[in-house]
Amino acid sequence: MLYDLSIPWSPSTTTRDLENTITFSAALGYNVIALNHIIDGPLPSTITNPLPKLDAGASSTSSSSSSSSSARAPHPANPTTPRRPTILHRATLVYSDPAQNHRMPSLAAAYDLLAVRPTNERAFTSACLALADPALISLDLTARFDFHFRPKPCMAAVARGLRFEICYAHALRAGGGPEAARKRAPIWQILNPRAGNVQASRINYQQNAMNMMGKGCVFKQ
Repeated sequence: MLYDLSIPWSPSTTTRDLENTITFSAALGYNVIALNHIIDGPLPSTITNPLPKLDAGASSTSSSSSSSSSARAPHPANPTTPRRPTILHRATLVYSDPAQNHRMPSLAAAYDLLAVRPTNERAFTSACLALADPALISLDLTARFDFHFRPKPCMAAVARGLRFEICYAHALRAGGGPEAARKRAPIWQILNPRAGNVQASRINYQQNAMNMMGKGCVFKQ
């Protein structure tokens, strides 16, 4: 089974763009995809899932159009049309304070899949050892971490059934503006502005990936 559990979504994403992405994913042979809603900041008291329910809408539209067209003249099924993948709803919580996770069960209940993206060592250790709701620990290895990924928490997370997701998009393209670039950049790049942000992200990714290797971790892209 082929799956992509990180299809970006934001409130500005149009239905047409999503449909194009889903069609392209189906053409590539994906069986399951997940629309990914990234949540950065404290969770609200009332948690709702804003992701569109594309499966039901698409099926009802296609069924109504097919029934009306079949009333005029029967058409044989097109065997070359790729089958629409199963669409899941995912939330990725940027996780920095383990003391403020009492609403995480409600967040997990509102989505099909929950991932946490720890930003510091305390949050990373909590995600590996204590959190029961997430299925994924999402790591942006193109960022600079002020801690090492120690073997015990990593192997404990794998033993508990969690999977690590490695994010490397920033290593493939530039973006985020000069301020974001400075936050991600090592000191040699700040002193040498001609060095590209993509190169810095790639170096961060290589260093972080080497730090994670050999610790019994299973990586899920």
